[in-house]
Amino acid sequence: MDKASLVGTWKLLNFELRSNDGEAIYPFGKEPIGYIIYTLNDYMSVAIMSANRPEWSTNDFLGAPTDERLEIADNFIGYLGRYEIINDMINHYVEVSSFPNFIKVKQTRKYEHKDNQLILTSPPHLRDGKEMHYHVIWERA
Repeated sequence: MDKASLVGTWKLLNFELRSNDGEAIYPFGKEPIGYIIYTLNDYMSVAIMSANRPEWSTNDFLGAPTDERLEIADNFIGYLGRYEIINDMINHYVEVSSFPNFIKVKQTRKYEHKDNQLILTSPPHLRDGKEMHYHVIWERA
């Protein structure tokens, strides 16, 4: 995929964790909402969340009760930074993230471009002692 084919806005179709034995986990449910944006000047931004999240009891996001603020950790991920394409891989160089462990850590994704879809797959990592990888499907918005 060349940069011209990647640049633009992509809408999330599917987000799952897959194990080598075929197990699939849907951390944001089976109908997550999200977008990933790639710009010509090598920046990217992504936001993914569970659908139908409940409203908080207050409009003061800094003053919401702890249990409501904790809901973010279970139901939202977002980050942004620079990116580069190398062969069939995209590296995201995270500068801002809702998950602090991503900041200043290169996030590498294998990509496939099929028809109007972009498929990103992470390298395997351990989750509860099982090797799994993220498999995310986007459609051009």
